[in-house]
Amino acid sequence: MKDNFQEFFSDSILKFESMIKSNKFLFFDIDEFESIIIYYLESGNSSMANKAIKMAVDQYPNNTSILLLKVEALIFENKIEEAEKIIDLLFEFETNNSEIIIQKSRILSKRKKHTDSISLLKKIKKDCEFYSDALIMIGKEYLFIDDFENAKEKFKEYINDYQLDYAVLNNLLYCYEAIGNTDSTINYLNDFFHNIYKMLKNVVDINKHKGRDPSKPKHEEYQYLNLLQDLLQEGQLE
Repeated sequence: MKDNFQEFFSDSILKFESMIKSNKFLFFDIDEFESIIIYYLESGNSSMANKAIKMAVDQYPNNTSILLLKVEALIFENKIEEAEKIIDLLFEFETNNSEIIIQKSRILSKRKKHTDSISLLKKIKKDCEFYSDALIMIGKEYLFIDDFENAKEKFKEYINDYQLDYAVLNNLLYCYEAIGNTDSTINYLNDFFHNIYKMLKNVVDINKHKGRDPSKPKHEEYQYLNLLQDLLQEGQLE
């Protein structure tokens, strides 16, 4: 399945670039346009991203996914007013669309309306696929207004319920440092490392059960081991 998606993704990019070079019109469906635009946005190639966006909007002028990608590109180029006009129009008709909420909250943050951004992000429910993204964003918004207690709780929830992430953990440790409660920090880190130990032990036990070589860590183990190594190298842990 992954190979099929990668092939589809690569073919779409090649097809688009071939069209640009030959100056001939080719048809692209919405999924192809999304893949192409995301590729160029993630590559930092705003010129090609904008070409793809213009074509996509011309062919599918009312498609929410395409318009959201246009908003993302505009935010990237710091064209906040233009992005805001589009997102406000989308939000008027789809007030519970989580992707629209996330982009609108990013614009509010750019406007330094951090409290409004937080309130909006809190509309995203826990069973939504974007809830984990919202947690990180809310935590960062709290950091902007120096509300370290609430930021701490959001970063903790993300780490406890979703996955280990060095940037999120670093933000969490920063919150503890800003709050200045040494005992609370030590207690959290003790629990944190205890949980990592249990996770590692569980992965190793599974590997042994499946006959895998325990001296060759799998992805799950590297995730935790590399995180610990990074923390030690950055001087966060002594």
